[in-house]
Amino acid sequence: MNSICEKDVSAVKEIFRFIQKNHDNPEENAVRDLYDSINLSYDEVGVSFHNLSTAAAQGVLYSAPKKVIAILNEYCSNKDVSILECGAGTGLIGEKLYESGYKNTIGVDFSRKSLDVAEEKGVYKKLVCAEIVPEGMPFRDDEFDILICTGCIAPGHISPRCFPEWTRIVKPGGYVLLLLRKCYVEHQKGLEAFYSKSLGDSFQAEIRKLEISKKWEVVMRQIFPGYVYEGGILSDGVAVVCKVI
Repeated sequence: MNSICEKDVSAVKEIFRFIQKNHDNPEENAVRDLYDSINLSYDEVGVSFHNLSTAAAQGVLYSAPKKVIAILNEYCSNKDVSILECGAGTGLIGEKLYESGYKNTIGVDFSRKSLDVAEEKGVYKKLVCAEIVPEGMPFRDDEFDILICTGCIAPGHISPRCFPEWTRIVKPGGYVLLLLRKCYVEHQKGLEAFYSKSLGDSFQAEIRKLEISKKWEVVMRQIFPGYVYEGGILSDGVAVVCKVI
């Protein structure tokens, strides 16, 4: 595994700075341009997160891929399940899924250049370049057993208003798995600048709305430490698993 270079680390930190600066009023085109410009560097540092000692020495660490697999293994007895990854990017999660035996995954993302990097890995059944929007996603009703969204529910990224659409494309009895930084949707000491009240309110409201309408049931909600370590600050993560009804 190649070591993380200064350029790679800077790419990830650029994303954090962008979110911090634009946490309540980001422009969609600016977000896409950012990911298109740093896709390869972001992938290099993301892959290197598996080497925790190297990553920590560089001031960046990301534990989401391992957390995703642990949760999937808890809720899925069959690794042939059909999975949709929303916000697939350069394929960091897809690669870990494939290595763990989950080989029936479709990835969707709005950054074509990021998906080009993901495609080279050969770990997805199919990749779709499309907006992840509250309605009209290019997938059939009840198409997937599992939907995963990791690290993409963030200011200027994927909106919780997409959750109802996700209950359309996931089969009854299937699961929606959400992982994100706690500081985006709840206050966390030392990370107040990342908090978005509008995102936090929407996140809680959309989850609750689908519970009340019996579209899904929340079967797990967990705050876990060590989701992201960056710049000397450890950010907690939020993991939510919803069973579609």
